[in-house]
Parts: sequence; structure tokens; C-alpha cells
Amino acid sequence: MLAKLYRSRREERKAIEYMLLAAISPIAFGHIGRRQQCLTWLKAVNPDRVGPVTDPLWAVRQELSFSYHEKVNADFAIYETLIREYGAQGKFREAVSLRILTGELMAVETSAFRQRYGWSPETFFQALQAELEAAGYWGRSELIKHLYKTFI
Repeated sequence: MLAKLYRSRREERKAIEYMLLAAISPIAFGHIGRRQQCLTWLKAVNPDRVGPVTDPLWAVRQELSFSYHEKVNADFAIYETLIREYGAQGKFREAVSLRILTGELMAVETSAFRQRYGWSPETFFQALQAELEAAGYWGRSELIKHLYKTFI
């Protein structure tokens, strides 16, 4: 993992950049075990030593827990805010990655949990399709539309 390499070389700015990317990468990319490690590192960084960081995740890192299977999990509301902020900054790839990760995390929660948070496969696919279109990924957006019709 590049974040670990840069951290060991004491290149904090680069390490932070890659930790932030790993933290929002979908589970399918193999980062699930490293997400918690990255969050722990990010929380420990002294912001005065690294200067300004523009990634919206940086600003809310202390509020995140990356916990699972809890009755209440404030991370999901933070994820939704981050997705909107990434889109507003034109960071559509990050918005799409975090949307996919959010869907993966929600899929392993109980149906009661998903209902409490107003999450359904339909709302997930609609949001993902909109974010793919905003990113200019028209082909992938069409694929998602057809996958939804096929599997749901």
C-alpha cells in the first residue's frame, strides 16, 4: 500500500493523500482491512505539521469510526455529505468510489438497519447512476441501469 510506504519514508503529505484514497475505496479493491488502519493514522496526524488538506474527508476524519454492525452508525450520514462535497469539488471519481463503498457496507447490515437509514437497492442504484453521469461515465451509468433492471 502506497500510504504505508510514504508514511515509513516520512513523506506525510503523500501518505495522507493515499490514506484518504484507501479510506474511500470500495471493498472490492481490497482495502477493507486497511481502512481502519488508515483512519487511525489520519486521526493521529498533527494538522499543523502538514498544512492545508483540501480533501473533505480530512476535515471529518475525527468524527468517523468505520464501525460495522452497530445499531446506530453516524458514518453513513457523513459519507452522504462527503459524496456531495466531492461532487461539488469536481472529484467525481472519489464520489463514485465512496458511493460504491457505502453500498457495499450497507449491503452487509441488517434489513432493519437499512430501513432506519432509508437505504434500498433502488435508492443506491439511482444515486450511483446519477454520480456516474455527473462524472461523465455514461457507459457505466447505462450498465448500472441495466444491472438494476436485471437483478432487482
